[in-house]
Amino acid sequence: MSNQTDSTTVFETFLLYMEGFFIHRCGESVKQEEHDHLEASVELLRQQEKILEMMLRDCQAVLGLHFDDPIARTYNYVRKEDIRNTADPNTKSIIIKSESDSSSNFEVQVTDPSTSGSHDMIVKNKKGVKSHALLFSNEPPINVNIKKEIEDGEEVEDLSDYEADLEEARKDWNLDSHDLHNHR
Repeated sequence: MSNQTDSTTVFETFLLYMEGFFIHRCGESVKQEEHDHLEASVELLRQQEKILEMMLRDCQAVLGLHFDDPIARTYNYVRKEDIRNTADPNTKSIIIKSESDSSSNFEVQVTDPSTSGSHDMIVKNKKGVKSHALLFSNEPPINVNIKKEIEDGEEVEDLSDYEADLEEARKDWNLDSHDLHNHR
């Protein structure tokens, strides 16, 4: 905090010096109106400096909350809005996987809706190992949908991109193909 005070003192000293320089330079010819205008300019700069200092304190407080919060250090969060925006309404399955399977020890907490107004589910890895949440739809596997559409004679879209994404997810999560369909 003293660093900000020092910079404020230096800045004010500079402004006073500049004000005195202009008044001295102009000497007796400086009119009272010009002097008042210079004082008003200095006061405006002081007010703007106070606003900047408040903004700096606000930014430091936000950064402090982010980095100093002990909860934010260990756990990843998936917000309800994130789930709603990324998943269709039929998505019911959430798979939570730890980066280190041998250290997985999860605790599930559900808040009382009377206090928060909604059900909040918190899944914590007691060992502090980073974990990830993955959402899956409760719809039948893609291959079943393709066969049904072919039997009905409907036009089938190219699903190779979806299959590549699914294969990449399998590799990332070290899952077999049957794990994705037997998670329910």
